[in-house]
Order: sequence, then structure tokens, then C-alpha cells
Amino acid sequence: MSRSASPPPPTFGSVTKERIFRGVLLLIPFLFLALLEMGLRLLEYGGNLDLVVTRRVGNRDVYSINRSAAARYFSTAGTVIPEPADDVFEMVKSDSTIRIFCLGESTMAGFPYDFNATAPGFLRDRLQMRYPDRKIEIINLGLSASSSYIVLDFVEELLAYQPDLFIIYLGHNEFYGVYGAGSSVRIPGGHHLTRFTIELLNFKTYLLLRDGIAWVRQSIASPSLRPGATLMEQMVREQHIPYGSPLYGAALDAYRDNLFRIIGAAKTARVPVMFSDLVSNEKDHPPFRPVFNETTVEAVRDEWRGLFSKAESLASQRRFAEALETYRRCMQLDSLNASAVYATGLLEYDRGWYDEARTLLQRAKDLDALRFRASEDFKAALRAVCKETGTVLAETDSAFRASSPHGIIGKNLMLEHLHPNLDGYILMADVFARTILERKILPVEDTAPPATPGDSSELYRRSGATIFDETVGRIRVEILTRQWPFQSRETPFLFEPSNPLERIVYRYIDGTLFWSTARYELADYFAASRDFERARLECLAVAKVIPYSYQPLLRVADYYRMEGIIPAAAAAYRRCIAVEDNPFARFKLAILLLEGEQAREAITHLGEGLKLSSRPGMNISPEAVVTSHYLLGVAYAKLGQWALASKELEQVLSLDPHHADARSLLQQIAHSPVIR
Repeated sequence: MSRSASPPPPTFGSVTKERIFRGVLLLIPFLFLALLEMGLRLLEYGGNLDLVVTRRVGNRDVYSINRSAAARYFSTAGTVIPEPADDVFEMVKSDSTIRIFCLGESTMAGFPYDFNATAPGFLRDRLQMRYPDRKIEIINLGLSASSSYIVLDFVEELLAYQPDLFIIYLGHNEFYGVYGAGSSVRIPGGHHLTRFTIELLNFKTYLLLRDGIAWVRQSIASPSLRPGATLMEQMVREQHIPYGSPLYGAALDAYRDNLFRIIGAAKTARVPVMFSDLVSNEKDHPPFRPVFNETTVEAVRDEWRGLFSKAESLASQRRFAEALETYRRCMQLDSLNASAVYATGLLEYDRGWYDEARTLLQRAKDLDALRFRASEDFKAALRAVCKETGTVLAETDSAFRASSPHGIIGKNLMLEHLHPNLDGYILMADVFARTILERKILPVEDTAPPATPGDSSELYRRSGATIFDETVGRIRVEILTRQWPFQSRETPFLFEPSNPLERIVYRYIDGTLFWSTARYELADYFAASRDFERARLECLAVAKVIPYSYQPLLRVADYYRMEGIIPAAAAAYRRCIAVEDNPFARFKLAILLLEGEQAREAITHLGEGLKLSSRPGMNISPEAVVTSHYLLGVAYAKLGQWALASKELEQVLSLDPHHADARSLLQQIAHSPVIR
């Protein structure tokens, strides 16, 4: 029986070809992803999401915080995406510059205020007063809905920009901030998966996939949020997070871990870090969401409700001792329900037992199941991490208590549940400054005496904060507290302005006007009422935020001229030119100089102004060109330079044959016996 022939052994060449073929097959998916990534980058899918970008301000390129940077963390279309302030700083840091990045949540951002009227803004002024020969750059990266994951991501990116100090206010958003344990923007799977996801945000392909999944979910699911939902509302996934629950513990663990990572990243780069203690309204804001202990049976809950209602009635009748005893019985039935704890704390406060009141009010805040305020556990974790790592902690909480009646923080320094008022932000900046100086954190030789609290009124005056900022804060807080979770409303609250100031400010708040445009409109309103000082203050506030631009300073000079204070107007025009040379200030200064019989200097400014008018963004109208040549003719005539005067006037007539003043002056020159 014959055996079938076995196949010939594979040759070396055939084995090599097969391996190459398999290798190519394996590479195809990676090649596709690489080409897709390149294409998405070329198309700028999702826009530029870098934290720091370059932009042109005035006549120079500067670094700026990208207002779209937070969009990298959000995928759901139609949601409110918070924006950081677009603070600018120099691309080339000089030896005399002190650069401080302030990071954290909405309190660091300064809500409900903007720019100058924030803790970083007040801090800049305080440090500039201390170091007048230094350039102080305070860059505010405070961001609403920012958690410790986001601050860690920002810190790692900012290390490339030569920081001298990070100041961080962080802890209230560990549940409902981006990637918080109870947030609608979170990554299931714990710390490691969340951090891995943040790394993937650097790839456009991942953003496309994420956005696609979000679009599909949104298409097939019914809307979970009502129209007009605020950022607070859209960020909350878990409205009931009991004290000590697994979710509460997970948030606390993530907070500690991220604190260590933030400090570690900064220390590796040899950049100092200073954290701030956390503050919130304990006395004058009740718990948002009091809940029963899960082990409390329904019969006991009913008994609790009856006792609580009885205690409220007794308190309204001013039968405080009986009310206090009844509230205590409620706490015996269920020790985790925040309502009875809060009410007991207020009664203890009213009868002068302030230590007991403080303990109870803090406990009520901690038991609030809707976790917009950091509990004492988170504050203790921050202190412990700072102590363990040797990191500086600004004792903001202690300063607020020292400035509050009986050491209990309330509406004297707070606007609602969480955010300081202007006095509170000034106090916070003072704590930051004193801590920086006393601990000698900055790379500055400082032989002056230790820092002392400054004059708050002087700091406010220097800050550029005005009635505009006060009104912005008042309206924003009113809008906020008329909506969830402060009130249950099916439709958004609509603010109705009652005067011109509120109408201008509200147009800024609702996005109709830019911040600078709104302040310019308010300045014009004040000027129309001949309140020129307040008009100038609004423009000077803009100049603090955009210090390289001529525009706000030009308006300041104009208001001096309109008021008739000519020396101040001339000085202001000169300052405007020094900040950013421009034809507008030069022409207006030339007019003042001509009126003051300083024709020679007027000629210089008119000539330079005409040269500048050819630059992009500096173009003047044809009528202004004609007027400039006419003024040159007048100036030369005042100096007796008849030929040059005639030349300029003839230029005027070539541009505008009907210019009567130029024709008249030219005829006077031609028929003057002095000239002949």
C-alpha cells in the first residue's frame, strides 16, 4: 500500500512573506487610528482645548488661559460648560516677575464676581503694594464644578509655564464637580480608571468616540434635566449621599489621593504649593437635603415628624426651652437627620450657648445629603495631608471665624451656602498674603516687617471693584437662589431690571454684552449724568484686566477732557500712548496742546498719529485724516512756518474741496502782509 506524498516543507521566503502579511494585518487598525487622529487634529475637532493658548493683546503676543479648556471634560451637548477667566501673562518671564497660579473651584474663581473683585484679584493688589518694583502676575484658574481631578490635571499642565507658586482652594466639589463621586460627569471604576480617562482626553479620537456615545444616549433617552437647568443642577447625579455611606467614603479617599498627587507633582518640579482652608455658611443656610438614617423604620420616622412639627410650633411661640427639649428628642430618634440638628443649633445660638451651637451647626452641614458644602471630614483630611507633606496651609477658616459673631460663619461674610461676599473675598486675600509673607514662600528677599492686615477700604479702592461688581454679584445670587436646589421651580426665574444700572449689568450677565462693553456703557451712563469720577473708575477697572490696551485709558482721558480738567486729560492721553501707541490719543492730545499754545509738540503727535493710522486696527475715518492735516496746517501757521502750513492746507483741500476753514486759513496766509 503506497503512502501519500507529504507536502514540501515551507521555504524561508514563504515564511517571511506570511509573517509580513500577518504583521501588516495587525498594523492596519493602528494605522487607521493614527490617520484618524491626524485627520481630526487637522480639522481641529472639538476646537483648541489646551489650557494655555497664545493671543494678541494690544500690540503684543501673550499667553492666555483658554476659556474653552473645560470643554475637554464635558461631552453632553446643550449643557452649561464652565469657563475660567482668560487671564493673560507674559510669554517671556522676566527676572522681576512673580507668577502665581490660583486654582480651585467657584470660590477661587470669585463667584458671583469677576476679575478684579475676587480673592486672586485682591491678592494681586496686596502683593503689588508689598513689592512695588516687581511685576505681579496672578493667573486665576478657578473653575466652577472643578474637582481635585481637574486641579491635578491643570497643575501638571501648568508646570511648563514657570510658576513661582500654586495657591489652591479645593474640597467643596468632590461629590458634584467633574469626575466627583456623585456627579453626572464621572467615570465608574475608581481612581485609576478616572486618571486614565483624563490622559485619553489628549487624543481627538477618544473625544470623538466619547461624544458619539453621548449623542446616541441623548437620542434614545428622554431628557433628564428640565430646560434652563443651572450648572449646579446638571452636575448632580446622586441627590442623596448619606454621611458615612460608601459613596461618601469613596469621595473622601479620592480627595486624599489627589491631594497627595498634586503636592507630589509640584514638589517634583520644585514649585511651592499653598492650600487654603475651606469656608462655608454654617449659621444662615439650612441643609439642602436632610435624610433619615436608613435603619430608622417608618413608624419611628412618623414619630420624628410629629415631634419636629411640635418643636417648630413651640419655637414660633417663643417657648424655647420646650422647643429645645423636643428637638433633642428628635435627635435621639434619628441622629442623622440634619433638620433637627440645625434647628437645635440655632436655638442654642439664640440662648447664648455658642460652643454648642457651633458644634451642632457644623454637624448639620455635614449631615446634609445634598453635598455642596465640604464636611469637617474633608477639612480634616486637607489639614492632615498638608501636615504630613509639610505643605503650607492658609488658615482661612480661622480668619473667617475670628471675623464672625461668636466664631460661627454666616451671612456677615457669605452670600448663600458657599461663596463669600466682597468683604469675605478681601479677607481671604488678606489671609493668602499674610501666609505667603510670613512663611516666605516666594523667591523674593523680604526684609520688611511681617505682614499685617491692610486697610480693606484702600484695597477695595485699588482693586478696580465698583458698583458694577456689587450689582453683578447681587443679581447673580438672586437668580441662583430662586432656582434648584434653593427653591423648587419648574421654570427658570427671570430677573427684571428696575433701573439703568441693573439693565446694563443684566445684559452682561445674560451674555448680551461683553464684560468690558458693559462697563463702558455704564461709564457713558455716568458721564451723561456728569458723574465723571465713577465713569473713569469703570474704565480703570477694565484697564486692570487688559493692561496692554489703549482703549480703556483713552476713555479715562476723554472723561477728564469732558469734565474740563485739561491737565489731567493731557496726562491721561500720555499714559494711554505709553501703554499702547495709537493715533486716537495722539490726535486728541494734539488738540489740547494747540489750545495751550504748544504747537511744536502738537505737530509731533499729529505726524505720529497719521503714521500709526495705517496699522491694522488703528484706521481712522477719512474725516479724521482731513482734520489731522488741517490741525497740522494750524500748528505750522502758529509757528510761522507758512510754507509747511500751506502744504498741509492744500492737502486738506485736495481731500475735501469744500473744507471752508482750510480755504479761509490758506487765503489769510496768502494775503498776509507779514508773509509778503
